[in-house]
Amino acid sequence: MLTLIKRESQSLCLYLALPGLASIILAILFYLEIARRHQFSPYSPISNSMYEFFWVIAFCLPPLCAGMGLYQMLADRTHKISAFLLTHATTRSRIFLARLAVGLIAVLLLSLFWPAIFAFLINKYPRAIPGAMEFFMPRLIILTILNLTCYSLGILLGLYRNIRIALSAGIFLTAILITLIAIKGFTLTPAILLLLIAAAITRTWQKFLTRPL
Repeated sequence: MLTLIKRESQSLCLYLALPGLASIILAILFYLEIARRHQFSPYSPISNSMYEFFWVIAFCLPPLCAGMGLYQMLADRTHKISAFLLTHATTRSRIFLARLAVGLIAVLLLSLFWPAIFAFLINKYPRAIPGAMEFFMPRLIILTILNLTCYSLGILLGLYRNIRIALSAGIFLTAILITLIAIKGFTLTPAILLLLIAAAITRTWQKFLTRPL
């Protein structure tokens, strides 16, 4: 199992290299902007920069997470990875669980990076951004659940044989979820998203175990 997880982690490194680098650069720019605003106005309300950066990541992370799930499943079929692995001492269930574990961990790391950055800045400049912790943290938690939802839909859609339909459906469903969040202002109940995650993962597991490789 550990060998499968290691192999899956290596295959995702290339996909995550650019988003990871972009996140670090954005975080540095974010910090510099907050520091600049604090220098000139240490008693200002919630910084506009924090609000602007929040919406940048809210619109960028969900498609990226959906793309991660699509990438895992489409690459598996294109390169016949599962068919090759089954020639060794393993099972489809182990392959799927390893792939799912690596994907979920990658989504969580990519998502939780931003609450950590926000928490650091809020604690460093508490007078400059009063009330920011209560404002941003619940929304960042919902965003993390949304990212997991998009990833779960991505791995499900990645099983479809028509790549164009899978990619189009991934873009469409992600756009709908982001639009709902934008309209409802992150008041969408997490329970709905968690049920969607469970349903998507369960259906993906069923299809993965029975589809021809």
